[in-house]
Amino acid sequence: MIKKFTLLVLLLVSAWFTAWVTVDRSLPSPVHERARKNQATPDLLARVDIAPRGEALTFARFKQNGQPRLILVTDFVKGQVSGIDIQSQLPDGAADPIALFNLMGYAALEALEGPPVKVAADDLILPFPGTDNQIAVGINYPAHSDETAITQSFVFPKRTAATDHRAKVPARDYLLDYEIELGFVLLNDLSRDALPKYVGLVLSSDYTDRAALMRHVNLRDVSSGEGFTQGKSERGFMPVGNLFVIPKDFQRFYKSLKLELWCNGEKRQEAKPANLIWDVQRILFEALARESLRWKWNNEVVSLPIKDRRIPARTMILSGTPGGVIYRQPTARDIFLGVSETFFMLRWFQPQTVVEPFLRNEHFSRRYLKPGDIVQMKANRLGTISNQIVAE
Repeated sequence: MIKKFTLLVLLLVSAWFTAWVTVDRSLPSPVHERARKNQATPDLLARVDIAPRGEALTFARFKQNGQPRLILVTDFVKGQVSGIDIQSQLPDGAADPIALFNLMGYAALEALEGPPVKVAADDLILPFPGTDNQIAVGINYPAHSDETAITQSFVFPKRTAATDHRAKVPARDYLLDYEIELGFVLLNDLSRDALPKYVGLVLSSDYTDRAALMRHVNLRDVSSGEGFTQGKSERGFMPVGNLFVIPKDFQRFYKSLKLELWCNGEKRQEAKPANLIWDVQRILFEALARESLRWKWNNEVVSLPIKDRRIPARTMILSGTPGGVIYRQPTARDIFLGVSETFFMLRWFQPQTVVEPFLRNEHFSRRYLKPGDIVQMKANRLGTISNQIVAE
C-alpha cells in the first residue's frame, strides 16, 4: 500500500513538473502597446479654473534672481498665471504659503492687495516646502479596489519628498506605474483625532515600482501595507502640482474636484474625491491609530510620521488613486508558474519567489512606463503636473 501511494505521488509530481516546464516555455500572448504617438496631447495649460478668494486661497511660487517668490493667484489661462505679488508680506522674506497663512489668517489674506504679477506656468516651482515622510492610503476608490482585488483600505509611509510639476521621473529597470492622487497638507501639527479647520490641498502623483512592491508585499495580508513603502519611495516618485490651495471649507471644496490623468495623450484615470472610501477624517483617525506600526524600507525600520499622537505640520496625506493604473492582477498562468517555480526550485522558505514569473511576464509585456513616455495630470482649481519618463 505504501509503495502504491509513493508511486502515485511520484506520478503526480512528475505530471506537475511536465506541466510546469511546458507552460513555462509557452510565452503568454504579447500585450499590444497602447498608442504612444497618435494621441493628441492635451493642452493642460490652456486654462485652469481658480477658486475665488471667498472660497479658497490659491498660492504659487516662482524664482526671481535665483530666489523663490510667492504670489496669490487670481487667474491661470493660456500658460500664464496672474496674481498678487505678496513677497513683502512674508515673515523673514521666506516664500512659504503655510508660514504666511499661519501668520495672517484666512480673512486677512482674502482681503490682501498688492502689486500685480504675471508668470509663465512653466516657470512655477514647488508650491510649498514640505517633508520627506508622508502618509499614504492604499485602495481608497471602489474602481481601484475592483482592479486590484484588494477590498480593505490601509495606510503606509511614503518616504520621499515632493518634486515640482515638471520633474522628470526615472524609469530604470522598474515596472513603473503612474497614480494620480489628491494630497491634503497639514498646516499645523495635528495632535488629536478631530479635523483641523484649515488644510492645504495639492494635486499629487504617486509613481510606483510594481516589481519592488510585489517582491516585498505581504502576500498573506496585502492590507498590512508591507512592501508599499519600498515600491513607492524612490527619489522623484512624488511630483506635485504647481498650485497650493487653502479652502475656506476644505471638506466641501475637495468633494467638488475632479482628477484626470493622461499617458501619451490617452486618458487613463479620472475620479472625483467625493467618492473616496475613507474620507480625510477617517484617514487621519486610521493613521493615528497606527502610530506604533513599523514597515521595512531599504533595510531600515520606518513608521508613519506620528509621535505621541502628533502628526507634524507640512505632512502630506496622499488620499489614494482611482482605477485605471497599468498594474493588472496575476493570471492563473502566473500563479501556477509561481507556485511551481517555488516548489521545484526548492525555495520553500522563500515564498516571495511565487511572484517572479508574474514580474517576468509584466516586463515582457512592455505595458509599463518607459523612457519617452509623457504623463500628464490635471485638477481644476489645483493645477497641473506634466512628467517625462527618462532612463535616469
